[in-house]
Parts: sequence; C-alpha cells; structure tokens
Amino acid sequence: MLAGKYHVKASRQYFSDNRQLFTKLKDMYILRSHTPELRNFQENKLLDYEAVHALSGLDIYELRVNATIGGFDNLRVIFMPEKNKSNKYGMPYIWALYVFQKKTNHLTKAQLATMKARRKLVLEREI
Repeated sequence: MLAGKYHVKASRQYFSDNRQLFTKLKDMYILRSHTPELRNFQENKLLDYEAVHALSGLDIYELRVNATIGGFDNLRVIFMPEKNKSNKYGMPYIWALYVFQKKTNHLTKAQLATMKARRKLVLEREI
C-alpha cells in the first residue's frame, strides 16, 4: 500500500533529464530517493519547496534538493500536483517534470517554457 496523500510519478522527460545530468546510475537513484518526500508535500514542513512564481496559476512547484549529487549542488526538481486523475487507490498524482541545476535565483525564459510544455504533455498524454 502506498503511504501519503499523493502518488508520485516521473514523466518521461524527467527521466531523460536525469540520464543527461548524471553519468552514474548511483547518482540517479540518490536523486530518485528525494522524490518520495513529495507524497505529503503540503503537510511536510521540513520539505524545502515553493511555487514557481513566474508560472502562477499553473500549479507548478520546485523542490530544492539540499545535497550534492554527482558533483551537482543546488538541484531543483520541478513538480506538479494533478488533482483530476487518481491511481487505483484514489490518490491524486504528483508529476516530477524537470530536474536541473539552478545556477542563479531567476529562471530563464527557456526553463519556464520547458516547464509549461512538460506540464501540457503530462496533462494530455500521461496516464
């Protein structure tokens, strides 16, 4: 049985980002170990996340990974809760959309466009 209020899933594009970012499988699994924390993201006060303000109204958030993985620090996992669909246990999904190393405080136009496009892909294609 799954615990938490949400079922966390990763989009195909998220896995592609993961493979491009990390060369070692171990590093991919370490990053993967951070995503189950999203199961209770609204109640978890220890979780370091915030809404992407430039995309307000689209319900897109960024999770700060406070660990150095594969030589990368300041990693961000972009995710989106989806309240309309649920799994067989009746739990709504949280989709991990995008992972990248954030080098500045501001997101670029290309990153914002990528987030919007991946959100649209998930809403239209994924189960």
